[in-house]
Amino acid sequence: MVFNIYDTSRFNNNIAKKAQNKAILQLSNFIHVLLKINSLNTINKIIENEISECNPEIIFTHFEYDNNNDHRVVYRSTMMAARPGIFDSIKSVISYEVPSSTEWSFSNAFQPNLFEVLSQECIDKKWRALLEYKSEVLPYPHPRSYEGLVTLARFRGMQTGVEFAEAYHLIRSMK
Repeated sequence: MVFNIYDTSRFNNNIAKKAQNKAILQLSNFIHVLLKINSLNTINKIIENEISECNPEIIFTHFEYDNNNDHRVVYRSTMMAARPGIFDSIKSVISYEVPSSTEWSFSNAFQPNLFEVLSQECIDKKWRALLEYKSEVLPYPHPRSYEGLVTLARFRGMQTGVEFAEAYHLIRSMK
């Protein structure tokens, strides 16, 4: 399960749906909620309701110290909603990095402790999905360029001894 909550003033719901409908990312549970970010309790309840309805085993959320405030809000609400002892289905909570947000948090750097090996095909799918967000793609040396995407995947791969990898931070896991 992946939660994305955006400020309605800067995000078009149809773009995310378009990427999802094309099955670029092959996501089975993509919860997409649009609202003005002004009530943490409202966001907490929305996430709790979605967890209750979908019973996910794994929840992915933003990095706690992302540079974007809306990412931090989603992280905090997800951690609140997915606290231990409330939903038995949750086995893992994992944070991920977002190019041009996560690495720009200089005082609280993302420290991955979980890696997924990527193929060139996976990188190409990620790029096609990112292209659905035309306003977010910028020329190199920006992290949200094709070269930036490949460079990050190579760097994470070098950290683990493979050609390409995706990095995550395992927050909590129960097997």
